[in-house]
Amino acid sequence: MGAVSAAMYMSAFATAIYLVPLQATRARGGRKPFVAAAAVAFSCIAIFSGLVLSRAGVVSAVPLVLSMLSPAAIAGGIVLLNGGFLRGRPFAERLMVSGAMSSIAMLPIILSFQSDPELKSAFREMISAMLRSAGEENLGEPELAALFEAAVRITNASFGFVVTSLLYLNYWIGTRAGGRAAKDGSLMPRIPELTVGRFLIWPLLVSWACILATRFMPIPVFEAVAWNIALVLAFGYALQGSGVIAFVLARLNPPLPLRIAFVFAVALMATNGIALVVAASVLTLLGVTETWVPYRQTKGVDHEGNPE
Repeated sequence: MGAVSAAMYMSAFATAIYLVPLQATRARGGRKPFVAAAAVAFSCIAIFSGLVLSRAGVVSAVPLVLSMLSPAAIAGGIVLLNGGFLRGRPFAERLMVSGAMSSIAMLPIILSFQSDPELKSAFREMISAMLRSAGEENLGEPELAALFEAAVRITNASFGFVVTSLLYLNYWIGTRAGGRAAKDGSLMPRIPELTVGRFLIWPLLVSWACILATRFMPIPVFEAVAWNIALVLAFGYALQGSGVIAFVLARLNPPLPLRIAFVFAVALMATNGIALVVAASVLTLLGVTETWVPYRQTKGVDHEGNPE
């Protein structure tokens, strides 16, 4: 499975889910098979990256280290999700902490990407090519410069959220592919059971307050940190909101045609950007309000499963 994971990483279409085979191995066989498969995967990725860099005339070890940092950081997040010192914490909290630590590990890539003149030039050329393919061929240098700066700001503000989303995607697919007999606590919890700790509402509120403050004190580093924290926490609360929806649907037990219609509606929403943002916002709001409204409370038990 390590070779499969490496092949997926080196392909253009499956890079985002290259950890699925490794997580499936972890879920099915436990820690030792996972370590062995990961060693094979990263050896293959390192050899491939070295060959690509050597063909480009790069002989320094620094680019190779940076090229390996991204897959290693995501893999480290998967390791944390499967246990470690986060064992015993709710899945959504493990996901947020893992995403934050993976994002911090990837900071050198983000910084080098924005400080290297050649990489900046390549990124601007990529934006220009995308605009030309969309029929926007008459943009001048000032407009392109403004678009580049906007892209940099969006990257700075959201890369933590992107990393956390990739972790969740790889973990979810890999664990499901590995079967329900997952070992060492790596089994994905049922969606109706997804919760976050009540204490996280305060970091969420503080992060959004900091974002509002940047409207009056535009400090780029402060703004990027605030946005990353806010979006990662919002992702966790969106998972809790999806848990509320799943819990309510399970209690209502709708007939099969309605279930199929619901799944179809969700799939349609996923293809529409605006609808997807609205749905994510509703799920986040639902998860946040569960801090005060016990949507999943049943007789004698609160929404976290604790006796009243």
